[in-house]
Amino acid sequence: MHLTEDVVKRLCKTDPATVEHFHIHWVHVDRVRPTSLLRCQCLVSLCLSHADLLKIEGKVLGRCVNLWWVDLSHNRLAGDALATSGLDEFSALGALDLGHNALGPESLAPASEIEVVRLTLAGNAGLGAGDDSYRRTALQRAPAAWVLDDHFVTAAEA
Repeated sequence: MHLTEDVVKRLCKTDPATVEHFHIHWVHVDRVRPTSLLRCQCLVSLCLSHADLLKIEGKVLGRCVNLWWVDLSHNRLAGDALATSGLDEFSALGALDLGHNALGPESLAPASEIEVVRLTLAGNAGLGAGDDSYRRTALQRAPAAWVLDDHFVTAAEA
């Protein structure tokens, strides 16, 4: 299933323009379409975990100007799946969970300029999860993270 404006309206069970929290878990959504969240201008938190998500299209996240908490964990995001997501339009996010996908270092380019209070990347084998260089690689690609995988980023790492 693609996440479209009609699907969002049906899942919200209310006017999407008033929704602050849109959380769907374990619902198969392989693509987030460009117009799907356009009416969700009050959206503060978005959770699309465990959705088999492959791609987010049309800078749709960047149009949710109040978005602060984003959970895209446990999906099938890989390669340039985030390139057109709109993540690069944020200057700050409170939480960004991209854990347990198939992301590599190049996949983090859209998040490279974002000040992220809590960044989760654990479980992405393409980032070398589990080896000694994992944190260094992750922080080179997302240098403005304050907390990475539940551990504060130290001055020695920054």
